[in-house]
Amino acid sequence: MQQLFKLLVVFFIGLGVLTLCSKSQLKPEYNVRVLKYTLDNSDNVLTFALGDNFYIAYDTIQCGLYKVWRGGLAANDSSISAVGELFYENYLLNSDIKLIDTSGRGYSPAVKFMGFSIKENSICICYEVTNEDKKFIIEETIKGESENHTCKLLRIYSFNKQPENTQIGIYIPNSSIRKPLTITARNGEVASGMDKLLLPESSKSQFTLIFNE
Repeated sequence: MQQLFKLLVVFFIGLGVLTLCSKSQLKPEYNVRVLKYTLDNSDNVLTFALGDNFYIAYDTIQCGLYKVWRGGLAANDSSISAVGELFYENYLLNSDIKLIDTSGRGYSPAVKFMGFSIKENSICICYEVTNEDKKFIIEETIKGESENHTCKLLRIYSFNKQPENTQIGIYIPNSSIRKPLTITARNGEVASGMDKLLLPESSKSQFTLIFNE
């Protein structure tokens, strides 16, 4: 009887070890992270890994989305570059944050990058926007998802003290789009013409950019 008890103890210990090992082999949930590599020799560019081989790069000087791609990174001589399927590439001359006045005229305010944080598997980027002598803060939350031949980029905007008689717009030039792109909006609108403009209507406006290979 004592021998049987010992055998049962050994069995259950072994079963527990196998269970722990099998759990350790499960693929962990992917965590968003900032990469230490400098993309395209640009010290002002931050590169983030959003999902399985899904990346975005942000220009912190011009304050805007620089590149979106699925693939990886490659070393070329003294620089690191994006390789794979390039969805979006924007060589910004100024910020993609715009203001639109009551006449419908759009212009580029002064925009300053105020830092970023990563929480709940999302990137939170903070900007300070100066319109004439008034300043306000825009926060952008970014989430990414990669599935089969589709990559989704969720961009959520919140802001305080939006200037009177002006509309915030996020500029997406068609010349920067490298793959078919569909945009959906929640609590906002998408204006399309020669280029695209995301128009948040209230705080927590959401825009989903869907890229197809």
